[in-house]
Amino acid sequence: MRIKERIAAEKKAAQDILAKGEENLTDEEFEQLKQHVAESKKLEERAALLKDGAEILDNAAEGKNLEQKKEENAVAAKSIGEHFANELKAKGIDVAQAKTINFETSEFNVKASTDVNVTGGPAGSNAPYLTELDTPVFAPRQDLLIVNLFGTGTMGGQVLKYPVYGKLEGKPGETAEGAAAAHTHFPDPTWENDSLHTITDLWEITDDMIDDLPYVVSEINDHNDYEFDLVKEDKIWNGDGTSDNIKGLVARIPADSVIDNTSTEPLEDRIFTAVTMIKKNVNRTADGLVINPEDYKTLRLKRDKNGQYYGGGFFLPPYNGTGTLVIQQTPWGLPTVVTPTQAKGNCVVGAFKTGKVLSRGARTLKTSDSHKENFGSGITAFRLKERCTLQVKYPYAFVKVSTDETKVVAQSDDSGIEVQSDEPVADAETAEATKTAKTAKAAK
Repeated sequence: MRIKERIAAEKKAAQDILAKGEENLTDEEFEQLKQHVAESKKLEERAALLKDGAEILDNAAEGKNLEQKKEENAVAAKSIGEHFANELKAKGIDVAQAKTINFETSEFNVKASTDVNVTGGPAGSNAPYLTELDTPVFAPRQDLLIVNLFGTGTMGGQVLKYPVYGKLEGKPGETAEGAAAAHTHFPDPTWENDSLHTITDLWEITDDMIDDLPYVVSEINDHNDYEFDLVKEDKIWNGDGTSDNIKGLVARIPADSVIDNTSTEPLEDRIFTAVTMIKKNVNRTADGLVINPEDYKTLRLKRDKNGQYYGGGFFLPPYNGTGTLVIQQTPWGLPTVVTPTQAKGNCVVGAFKTGKVLSRGARTLKTSDSHKENFGSGITAFRLKERCTLQVKYPYAFVKVSTDETKVVAQSDDSGIEVQSDEPVADAETAEATKTAKTAKAAK
């Protein structure tokens, strides 16, 4: 009888004994079971030995040892399962037999130790790692700061009626004994009615996109919220008050609270004049400047007759040589909002905290799939909504200032602050010659 047949016979005998049940076995049958199991293991070891011996003889004829043969089998295998099957085959046993002898494979290596690891290029197995995915990028965002200059408040109804005050008349002063006291007086107010205005935005996204591309959906929602802010800011600033439009701040500035382009002062002086006008007219302190980027560029790049930037050069701190370099300086210390929301040609100086952006509740975002035929089409609608308006009790707390300096009269040469264009100044040699000529002229 061959070894494989003897192994099968011993296992069959052991299984017959076990089939009787553990509680029914006698001592004699336990002893028989022990002998069958031991004999089966001994025969399996002999079978493995004979198999290895046969492989050694075969490999010797090929000039290879057993370990080299195992390495070849491991390299040929494409997966750990294939590697396991190859080694079972090499041992000449099946899975059931492998369990009884605690069979263990050699190490599995997908690539041989002498192979060179490469990326494989765009079509290789590493292609997903080599592909860069650009995340969604939306339009550039401008700073949203105008609304933040104002105070805030809430409304309980739909319409707010409030007094609007004119210029302050008179001012406090020292009074001699028995003399009439100094008087101050606000003219009788007019009454303004500001109603809430509704701003909305609606967009739709498929359910599949919500499930499969949540990041993109969040970017879309965030960008729509930002676009909503842009519209709100524009209405608060530029709204004309007609129909359903908010009456914005610019439309509320009185005609006699304007410094127009006939002024002979340079822009920087006009801004300070506006600060003084606000203090004089309503006894409030200016706390902000709103200016177009192009007009701010003209102001920021102003230089003296020697070509030095008043607000600090591109490598240097401000004109007085102290502090640190600041790209966006604040003229006269006023918090400055540089934004295209303000049209080029004018800027506004104001005591902004005297005004309020009022709202009825917070901004809300609602979603629904019942809009139109969206439910059947698997589409979800998103809607942003906010109700707000602007309250300005003191219109004279704001001054519109023209940035047109065509009527400006240049300052004296001795002051060192004559108006300069954006053109580069002459070279150092020419500048020195001009200075010498002026000194000689002054001496005469």
